[in-house]
Amino acid sequence: MVAIVAAVGLGVAVLGAAYSNSQNRKAAKAGSKAANAQGKAQQGMNYFEATQMEAAAGQQQAMAQRNAQDELRKSAIAQSQALAIAGASGAGASDPDVTKLLGDIAAEGDLAANTHLYNGDEAAKALKVNAKMSRWQGDQARKGLGVQANAMLQQAKTQQLQTILDTAGSAATWYARRPKKDPIPDATPGGGTPPGGVPQQSGTSK
Repeated sequence: MVAIVAAVGLGVAVLGAAYSNSQNRKAAKAGSKAANAQGKAQQGMNYFEATQMEAAAGQQQAMAQRNAQDELRKSAIAQSQALAIAGASGAGASDPDVTKLLGDIAAEGDLAANTHLYNGDEAAKALKVNAKMSRWQGDQARKGLGVQANAMLQQAKTQQLQTILDTAGSAATWYARRPKKDPIPDATPGGGTPPGGVPQQSGTSK
């Protein structure tokens, strides 16, 4: 009876270990799936931000070019007006003062135009650098969460193996310590119970 109870207890322990392993595997798979999904979502978000930054960089350069062209256009208008005024006053385009004035206006227009282009390029460059950084961060996030996901699965496998080893050890211990039946006593020449069941008398009968 004791042996049956012990065997039942061991069976329950084995079933409990199997159930625990099953639950751990399910939890690990769910956690791994969630980590991978989170990494993918983070990477997608970073890539989207990078695309937006690159688009903004293009817009910055386009706006800088428009502003530069506007400065050159205003410079050309100012030069025409200065030349018209000079002509009305009797000075020609070859007049040194007129020539210098036109040169100064042109130089200011070029400087303003180049300043817009420079500022646009610098702003675009910064946005492009940030876009690359955003993509890198997205890749690192997905990689890191992927490692975390794999670690969850590996930990579940390790726990499963440990549970199996513990259960096997418990089974071996139970088997070694299981209750044993008492042996049937053997018949002896000096007395005891022979197979027929009649006790033998020692000594000589009178």
